[in-house]
Amino acid sequence: MSRMSETPITIDHQSNHSRNDAASLNWIQFNFDYFKTNGGILKVIQMVLSIICMALAAPAYLNATHFFLFAVVITFIGVVLWSFAYFLGIKDVLSLPINWTLSEFVNYVIATMLLFLGSIIQLSSWLSVDLVYQGRNIAAAFFGIIDTIAFGLSAHMLYLQYKFDRST
Repeated sequence: MSRMSETPITIDHQSNHSRNDAASLNWIQFNFDYFKTNGGILKVIQMVLSIICMALAAPAYLNATHFFLFAVVITFIGVVLWSFAYFLGIKDVLSLPINWTLSEFVNYVIATMLLFLGSIIQLSSWLSVDLVYQGRNIAAAFFGIIDTIAFGLSAHMLYLQYKFDRST
């Protein structure tokens, strides 16, 4: 009978595991300074105004409020995603052939139009009825209009940035 030679193998789980974790998370860089810029301040304002709109308009008693809440929630999700992209530096790490400024600009133009429509529909619907929750729903529409202005301002700033980037 032949006997195979045995080779001792030593595995150091601790050192390999910590090296892999550190290497896999190296790309994350928290960019707190972004929220000190005009774009970052506008994103925070948009998130706060969206939360106020959701709190005032929920629950939806009219069909118009359903659309208004849809518009506010969709735009809120978009702002949160863009905020994380800037906060974590995702757009700087990903080497995708995407024009990030143009993508964000298109997102903000669509969000501005959606919020504008939702706010006007919400305001006109609640001004024509006499229900218990009329005051807070009119207030939600008012904050929606202010949020629309904030989104429009962001879209304008992104358009100027896009124009500047193309000229250089």
